[in-house]
Amino acid sequence: LLLVRKPCPAYHIERDLVVASEEIQAKLNASRGLFEAMTNYTGRPVEDFDDVMDVYSTLKAEDGFNLTLPDWTKEYYPDKMLEPTIFSFVLNAWNDKMNRFKGGLLLKKMIGDWQSKAKGTISPPARKAFLYGGHDSTIVNLMRTLKVWDSQMPEYGITVLLELSKTSSGIYGVEIFLRNSTSVPPFKLTIPGCDSFCPLDQLVDLTRHVIPENWDEECKSNGTYEVPEAGQP
Repeated sequence: LLLVRKPCPAYHIERDLVVASEEIQAKLNASRGLFEAMTNYTGRPVEDFDDVMDVYSTLKAEDGFNLTLPDWTKEYYPDKMLEPTIFSFVLNAWNDKMNRFKGGLLLKKMIGDWQSKAKGTISPPARKAFLYGGHDSTIVNLMRTLKVWDSQMPEYGITVLLELSKTSSGIYGVEIFLRNSTSVPPFKLTIPGCDSFCPLDQLVDLTRHVIPENWDEECKSNGTYEVPEAGQP
């Protein structure tokens, strides 16, 4: 199970800068009414998009188990809470620097495995696949890092397939498929700057800036910044 919760001060510093930006502050101010209503009805502080997502996720789970939701939810769930919840995923992987710390580490592992397969050094030699389990945010972070995430609500069971194959001319490349619903087949995604079949060497070049060279060192802060308690993955 993949869950990136290891403290990374540099990530939180960058996220704080993003949240303080005029664009995000405008979005927060536009949602103050919703935050206040959620705080009033739930009895817990709802101050940002992550807090809305926490409430939304709880209601969605209860609804999925056919539990009766409180009457107040009819006005807010799911419609008024959906967009803020979707945006919480986007905000947590807002730019390349944040993606370098979030999805970049997993992408680095995948690229290394693909390169090993192409060179014939993969272990064991007969390996055909790597299977990972994670959270919805794990997939969103990876897709944001690859710049192929179309803002949407990641549903239960969301799956991404990254397939390495070799052309008849001997070129290794990667294709990406996303399935966000069990009612539809996976659909192919295209990395910006590449074809749907993205040659491995080209993929490496396109993603070099979001791959951490030394995650632990890059995560350090220059001051006495204290990492907040773990929130979303």
